[in-house]
Amino acid sequence: LVNSNELGDRPRPRSWEDLLDPRFENSISLPLGDFDLFDGVLLSVYRRYGEDGVRALGRNLFRSLHPSQMIKGAGRGIGGRGEAGDRERQPAITVMPYFFSRTIPAGGPLRPVWPADGAIGSPILLLSRADRPEIQPLIDLFAGREMAETLTYQGLFPATHPEIHDALPDGARLEWPGWDYLYRQDLGALLADCTRVFEEGQR
Repeated sequence: LVNSNELGDRPRPRSWEDLLDPRFENSISLPLGDFDLFDGVLLSVYRRYGEDGVRALGRNLFRSLHPSQMIKGAGRGIGGRGEAGDRERQPAITVMPYFFSRTIPAGGPLRPVWPADGAIGSPILLLSRADRPEIQPLIDLFAGREMAETLTYQGLFPATHPEIHDALPDGARLEWPGWDYLYRQDLGALLADCTRVFEEGQR
């Protein structure tokens, strides 16, 4: 999500690579407390751009904000790190789930941008045990068409049910490291390293 009031004369970012550019130093808000989303961002940036990319993202962090805070804060200062004169600034760019981008007020300075190289996906999984047949009705509920329609058309999640079409923008791409990559990693150690490098970039 781009705030045109804060972007100034900088070109609007179109990709994740753009977000790593020094011109966006101290300009981006990320939901650091939303671990699924933030971990997905760290892993995707690391896989494509290595430690330098993760460090650049840390350098460009303005403040950790939940998407709802950013949307509510549009049009008024919400502060961030930097000089005293920066305290009334808002982030020029906010990384947020697609659902929240659909709730921005019309006519304001906020504009959604779908990254050309793909919005980062964060799969939600449902696991069950074969020796627990009594939970089959619950599985059928979550895997059924009605739930898929709700998640896709109201929650704006990408469709996984074969009878449901995505409610995503035309040409929208998704970015995800993939199972093969994830299976080869010690994810706990990798995320700890990425978090350390990200924090180094903030100094």
